[in-house]
Amino acid sequence: LTHGNYLPTFAVLAVPGAAALALLFWLRRRVPHPDRYEAIADRHDSPTARQKLQLPMLFWLYAGFSGITVSGFATFGVLSFHMVDRGILAPAAVPLVYAVAMAAAAISALFSGWAYDRIGPKTLVVLPIVGAVVPMLAFTDSLMGIVLGALLWGAAIGIQESTLRAVVADLVPPARRATAYGVYAACLLYTSDAADDLQCV
Repeated sequence: LTHGNYLPTFAVLAVPGAAALALLFWLRRRVPHPDRYEAIADRHDSPTARQKLQLPMLFWLYAGFSGITVSGFATFGVLSFHMVDRGILAPAAVPLVYAVAMAAAAISALFSGWAYDRIGPKTLVVLPIVGAVVPMLAFTDSLMGIVLGALLWGAAIGIQESTLRAVVADLVPPARRATAYGVYAACLLYTSDAADDLQCV
């Protein structure tokens, strides 16, 4: 619609950005102490200073699982380069494929969250399988394969951005969650960025 002019496109993004910030401040006002909603079983057991600084072994195993899972996962930038470089899609069509992939991400996030609440971490077994199938489809010269690969890519992203990270909250005590999420994000970013560099080469 804008004939290659990105300025109006990025300007529109200010609307959901402002809405997200408004919602954040509203929640901060409504729930100033979210830690009071934590269900702590043993309030009388006070951990030692050393225990407070430690992260559970189960967390490290889970971080390793997550890192291995995303290590071979291509970004959409790599996927879209393949689409255009092979002449399968016009550059203007790539954002449409991305929009469809993001719709798949939203649906998979809802479904995986619902499944996690009912059967637990077993839900995440599907993620490495989907991650392995994505390049088999997305890097072909078939339009159908590329679209299906993009849909599966979006579904995997939805699981990664929601349920995969939500598990950390169940593995780590509330007092250590900020540190745990920082370490966890570092593991994911390092493995995914290293894999992305190799794919680009």
